[in-house]
Amino acid sequence: MARVYEVLIALAVILVITWIGDRFRTLGGIIASMPLTIPLTMAIVYFNTGRSAQATAEFAGGAVRGVVALGAFTVASWLALRHSWPLFPVIAVGYAAWGATLGLWQLLARLLGHGG
Repeated sequence: MARVYEVLIALAVILVITWIGDRFRTLGGIIASMPLTIPLTMAIVYFNTGRSAQATAEFAGGAVRGVVALGAFTVASWLALRHSWPLFPVIAVGYAAWGATLGLWQLLARLLGHGG
């Protein structure tokens, strides 16, 4: 039953963001990019690992990579949209930028001897 509530809450958040975005585009974009899942998953990692700051820091490090890649996705999508590209190619270019950013991060980490 808890899973049903989680899905309903997520749906409500998406609907509210969509409603705001229809009326105030920039504000909708800002709200859509709010850190909602990272704090929740950080708490889950923290408590599921016996309050391990180290494990939570490793998770947060992965989140940093994800946020940087998300920035690349967003910038690439924004640039393509400014050139009036159709939506599906925009999304494809965004994901390509996202994947390339993660791949580059991994490559640099290995070259610098930081694992990955």
